[in-house]
Amino acid sequence: MRPAASHRTRSLAGVLSAALALGALSATAAVADADAEEPATDEPATATADAAEDPGFGTVHRAADLEVAHASQGTRVMTGEEIGQDIDVLLFQNSAGPGERLTLAFEVPADAEYEISLQPLLAPSYGTYEVALDEQSPTELNLYAESIQAGSYQHIDTRALPEGRHTLTIEATGTDPLSTGHFGAFMRLAILDESDRQERLDHLLSGIDEVRTTLTRIGEQIPEADHPDDAGLRARAADHTASLDELAERAEDLTGDFTELDQIRQETEATGLAVDRLGDFVQARRQRPEAPFGIATADAMSLVYPSDLPCAACTQQNPSLSLAQGEYESIQTVLLPYTQGLADVQARVTDVRGPGDAVESDPADGPTENDAAEAPTGLEARVHPLGSVFVQNTDVVLPAMPGRPQNYEGWIPDPVRTDLTSVDLQPWVLQPYWLQLHAPAQAPPGTYTVTVEFEAAGVEAQQLEVEATVWPFEIPDRPDLATSMTTKSTDPGAPTEYSERWYMLEQVYDSAGQGEFEDLRHAYIDFLGDFKIEPDLIYNTEPPAVAELLELEERIGLRQFNVLYLPGYADREFDPEDPDSWQPEIDEILDIVGAAMAEYEDAGLAEKAYIYGFDERSDTELAQAVLGQIKAEFPDLEVMSTFMDPSLGVDSGLAEEIDIWVPGVETLDTEAMARAQQRGDEVYWYTHQAVRHPLPNWFNGYPPSDTRVLLGPLSHTTGVDGFLYYNIMRWPDREPMTDGVLSDWDPQTYETANGDGSLFYPGADGPLASQRLHNFRDGMEDFNLLNVLQQAIDRAEQHGAGEPDLARARELLSAEAIVTDQAQFTRDAGEYRAWRSEVAAMIITLQRPGEVRALVAALEGYIASGDVDGGIERPLTLTLDRAQQAVASGHTQSAARWLERFSRHLDGVRDSDTLTDRAGEDLQERATVLLTFLE
Repeated sequence: MRPAASHRTRSLAGVLSAALALGALSATAAVADADAEEPATDEPATATADAAEDPGFGTVHRAADLEVAHASQGTRVMTGEEIGQDIDVLLFQNSAGPGERLTLAFEVPADAEYEISLQPLLAPSYGTYEVALDEQSPTELNLYAESIQAGSYQHIDTRALPEGRHTLTIEATGTDPLSTGHFGAFMRLAILDESDRQERLDHLLSGIDEVRTTLTRIGEQIPEADHPDDAGLRARAADHTASLDELAERAEDLTGDFTELDQIRQETEATGLAVDRLGDFVQARRQRPEAPFGIATADAMSLVYPSDLPCAACTQQNPSLSLAQGEYESIQTVLLPYTQGLADVQARVTDVRGPGDAVESDPADGPTENDAAEAPTGLEARVHPLGSVFVQNTDVVLPAMPGRPQNYEGWIPDPVRTDLTSVDLQPWVLQPYWLQLHAPAQAPPGTYTVTVEFEAAGVEAQQLEVEATVWPFEIPDRPDLATSMTTKSTDPGAPTEYSERWYMLEQVYDSAGQGEFEDLRHAYIDFLGDFKIEPDLIYNTEPPAVAELLELEERIGLRQFNVLYLPGYADREFDPEDPDSWQPEIDEILDIVGAAMAEYEDAGLAEKAYIYGFDERSDTELAQAVLGQIKAEFPDLEVMSTFMDPSLGVDSGLAEEIDIWVPGVETLDTEAMARAQQRGDEVYWYTHQAVRHPLPNWFNGYPPSDTRVLLGPLSHTTGVDGFLYYNIMRWPDREPMTDGVLSDWDPQTYETANGDGSLFYPGADGPLASQRLHNFRDGMEDFNLLNVLQQAIDRAEQHGAGEPDLARARELLSAEAIVTDQAQFTRDAGEYRAWRSEVAAMIITLQRPGEVRALVAALEGYIASGDVDGGIERPLTLTLDRAQQAVASGHTQSAARWLERFSRHLDGVRDSDTLTDRAGEDLQERATVLLTFLE
């Protein structure tokens, strides 16, 4: 008999936690094999069991540690790692069906009335059971769920128990109609005496009071003006007060009703969120007390929920952004209509003013569209409504986020609705708008002001100014991180009229004619190019045509492309039991690849070709046979694979056959990666359905910052060479998105996931970007930004820069302030942007000596050419020499003063001096840039 390990918990961590009332608890594990006798997992689950914590009150026993007093079928302990939970779980291996029994024994320390609750594990192959305390008053439990997950604590009984040993008898009664078996598994047993229950009640009442305190503070901030909008805010506050009064009264009257207790907890949580949401509107009203609607801003890495959650990221502070030359950045502007709602809302960028208040775009003559203002060499700005899609729960548990409970189900923002010129807004919604800024490579550095105007029918237009700083350095336009991003459905052998690459467009736009389809295809190519994606194919059944590849190269550039997927689909399968039958199939592959490579060689494309194969497979013998002959026949043709070998070639013996290894984000072994790279291989990584929180992914509802961190600092600091994704256009049985900002377009791409394989949306006339896609591009640009920092470090080391600056630069390059590993990284947008700003400042710091040297060289060149001559030559040379000395010694304020003198000398040319317009404008611009970013 094992001792029943237990522990007492008296956590007062927060009334709104699921622990408060043994409430609805769930955590995601890998998908179970419903046909197996026991649940099996393809891969270890990666989700944390946040919701499967101890209940917070009473004595909690882990079921795996309890005494098994009787079991008519076998039992075993499943490890937490095996099933994706934070504890080991007791499995009842009931393969016989109804009538089988499991009895667990436990002890209570004294005579008292106890509340007994049991937490089961749920799975597709689990049955229905009755659970009886000491063989009395059985409670029915249904242990079925579509995926393995922690179940809610179930109230078994509350009654007087004598000190000593007691039992829970768990008897099988049948199955859910959808279940495939009778198994059962159990996680925790919770025992609460009277003092535990009283503490829980006190905690519940305390939580209600905490919400009431917040509501009181918010209510005191509502303007006292006699205006319908202010009256509406007061009315909503009164409604919340009434709800809290009712909750407190129900809590005081509780008599052990477990269901009612949990209901009060849930309603308290919902009321708390509604109060916080009211606070968003009150702050907006205080900021613009006379305006017909409020305006806030939020970071592009955060989610702004339109209907029922607070905007944890919203702020009334002056909005600002920073970006490098050649970079995109975005910010959300949020409209908050009050009691009347808004009709025919339109947003436009009306003005962009550059450094020194120079007008970069004139709205009077400006853009023909109502959403953009552009300057040929200055900052470009566009604004569009950000739509939402309704996300329903799957086994991909949505993690809790600030202002959002775990497993939230509702409207979640994502599609950037460039197709909508106006929208109608209901009262009390939060409607985000996506303001995208782009600094072309030639954009003058400095501070810009972007003015956005919002109009609605019958009300006064409102304006918002966003400050944008363009840094004085450029990042590459094309991504440094290699990618392989597939556009085709994984439907094997799908018939295509045009090309496999655009198979999904044929399904979505099935009525498009030849000319219209070509326009759509070009729109999608250009769109993907704008977002740093080359449309690739890893599952192609035939080599891509030369003409198509040349078109891609001409329109957006072509870095690499897959020739053929190996070993093939249904028409080219290999019998694993008969290796002697493989050669004819291999010969066919060699012929296909050989013919294609000859065409690619003639077209100058051969060096960009690779072969992709053995996707998530582990059949080593076949891989060696097929890939070995590929490498022998085409030694310069690289092979890429997600072959299941964590050692990346050592254990499988495929080090000679595979050139580009692609482990999953969750399985990447950095030591194995280093070995592979040392022998000349490349290592990409990829994300997929089994990559769950806290690992980064881009499911609908995951933090958008996940996507940015994954492609940016996480990929850079990990040292991977590229990123692969199996599909970015998985839109089965979908039509184009053509409705309003709250779209009924279904984001669920599988029964188990929302947004997996779907990174943007099909609009009526072409693609619609998503918030996730924008963050993808931002991450790719951040990867480039870190490479710019690395180059600045390398140059500074060569020129003998100070060690303190270099040490700090290397620290920033490691991104250790925001990234630890795949499961530990910041999701705080403020922290992320602070790190980005420090990276930029360090690049500027390390570049200052070079920029001053360049200014000195320019002056010397103009003196040599005669563009600068006479008495002005000496003061210009002297002031630059002093500025250069100051920068080299780290005295930036002194350097700024000398540069200001240099600039004044340029403005004070005497008749006896020579300073041509060409020289004067160039030298003044260089000095201005240095001055702007010297501090």
